[in-house]
Amino acid sequence: MLPEKYEITLVDVKGALVKQHMKESDIEPGDALLFDLGWWKIWPDKKTVDAAPPHPTIELINWIISMKPSMIGSDLAMDSPPDFPLHENLILKNGIFNLEFMNFETLQSTDRKYIFMFIFTPLRLRGATGSPGRPLAIY
Repeated sequence: MLPEKYEITLVDVKGALVKQHMKESDIEPGDALLFDLGWWKIWPDKKTVDAAPPHPTIELINWIISMKPSMIGSDLAMDSPPDFPLHENLILKNGIFNLEFMNFETLQSTDRKYIFMFIFTPLRLRGATGSPGRPLAIY
């Protein structure tokens, strides 16, 4: 589990890709980029919503944007106050959806598959800025 206030860097993400035997070129426009930071393991502890969460640096946010994903997902609200640069830059400026508070337990198999078809089915709510939904990973 990453500690509170940890700044997730591009070096961290590139290191994770290497550990997962992946390359940046494996990421295609429209993919979903999922960040398992270990916080799902303590849900629903109050800390998961009250703490200062780990959050990406501006360099990492810009890299995410350059990869052109359709969405990102993580196991907490992965942004930093007071200006919330992830929400502003991904959602507002680039239309990249952000799925928060995911539970990665079913993806923690011994197979360790990191490339799969990801489907997210949100509710269609008129005028809403968010929605509960059902994330599905198909290997």
